[in-house]
Amino acid sequence: SAFLGRHTPEAIGDYVAGPNHVLPTGRRARFASGLSVLDFMKRTSFLQLDEAALAAIGPAAVALADAEGLPAHGRSVAIRLAPKSQSRSVARLGAVQALYQHAMEGTLLPVLLDEFHRHRLGAEIEDIQFADADRIHFDDVVKGVLARSEEIDARISEKLAEGWRLER
Repeated sequence: SAFLGRHTPEAIGDYVAGPNHVLPTGRRARFASGLSVLDFMKRTSFLQLDEAALAAIGPAAVALADAEGLPAHGRSVAIRLAPKSQSRSVARLGAVQALYQHAMEGTLLPVLLDEFHRHRLGAEIEDIQFADADRIHFDDVVKGVLARSEEIDARISEKLAEGWRLER
């Protein structure tokens, strides 16, 4: 399949828009789809959704991807469903909260990311809907800051020694 446009992620084709990639396995090819002339022809499916079409069927693709344990497929749709500027802003705010939790509690990175992905970013807890975030951007910010924490701490110490004040 060929997926056309930014509102047509692969997961749409996999789950809700017709063509799929299910192939016979476990010797099931013995009784499923015998060889024919069509097997020697190259066929390509084209999918193109606009924003409204993705909004209509996208949540079903996210739910199916989550049920199959394929979070990247679900994110490929969820990111396109959320307004881009809002989802990146929410990701940055969530990253600040995650980094604070890491600093205060020493939570390990995989545990921290899992907690925010499952219980904060876009989660609904006790009838409260948390804003969804660009999870890839969230992960990149958190991992980037932690990877450069020594460099960041050194620069802050250097600036404080120069008389730089920490205020807005």
